[in-house]
Amino acid sequence: SNMRGAEPHMFDLTVLAMPPLDITIPPTDICVGSDTTLVLVSPYPAWGGIWSSSDSAVAIVSPDLPDSMRYTLAGIGAGTATLTYKDYVAAGCYDSGIYRVNVHPVPDSITGDTAVCVGSTITFSDGVTGGTWTTSDPSIAHIDTRGILTGVSPGTVTVTYSMGGPCFVTRTVIVSPVPHPAFVPNPPLRPLCIGDVWLLIFDPGLTGAFT
Repeated sequence: SNMRGAEPHMFDLTVLAMPPLDITIPPTDICVGSDTTLVLVSPYPAWGGIWSSSDSAVAIVSPDLPDSMRYTLAGIGAGTATLTYKDYVAAGCYDSGIYRVNVHPVPDSITGDTAVCVGSTITFSDGVTGGTWTTSDPSIAHIDTRGILTGVSPGTVTVTYSMGGPCFVTRTVIVSPVPHPAFVPNPPLRPLCIGDVWLLIFDPGLTGAFT
């Protein structure tokens, strides 16, 4: 408003458009020690933008090169961090985008046998705890939350131990049928005497060896 008798002052006001954000969203799950790339397409490269992380002990974002529109998202430690990007047109005029990223531990190699019989069990373990055990085909082998695998039917399965997202390790396991040698002694069964020789006739569909 103007004071009575004062001359009005005229000035120009420029209203800037909000900068549209166009960002290639990275995977929301990465592993500790790994990284991925964020690509920013901005119509205002002279002003640029700023990335920030809610927890730099979990994830950080840094430019690949000075004035680059490509940024590297690095997983530092296990946890969840919120990444915020503010794209500036001028001081005090910006648009923002918020992205959540989950950083998972990297499991060790799986330890345990690679073969089991139908109806038998073997136990797997991993040096990094808190993961999830699964098999590629539960009709061949089932595994519980403790890493105890039970052979169900003959075949081959892949055992997976996952810490979430792309952070997992695998192991191949062969499930074999239980041998039931059906043999007929020749001559017929009787007390074995010194010097006797017996011929044991097996089911031709089975393979194996005496011990």
